[in-house]
Amino acid sequence: MKSRTIWISGLMAGVAIGAYCYKNQNRLEPQQKKLKKLIADLQSVAVKIKDQLLASSQEGLEQAKKKMDSIKN
Repeated sequence: MKSRTIWISGLMAGVAIGAYCYKNQNRLEPQQKKLKKLIADLQSVAVKIKDQLLASSQEGLEQAKKKMDSIKN
């Protein structure tokens, strides 16, 4: 019973937020453009960080391989 109440209240909140956004589309559009630009910037930063992490992990792996080879010989 409690989970049904929570589910229905979540559904009602979603409907209310959707109606508000639809009613105020014109006012929210500039903010939406800013948000899309911010998300694109964050995605580009995430790609750069991922590339740097990948490069450093490959470098560390190569160094570890060299040390293991030097220990064997």
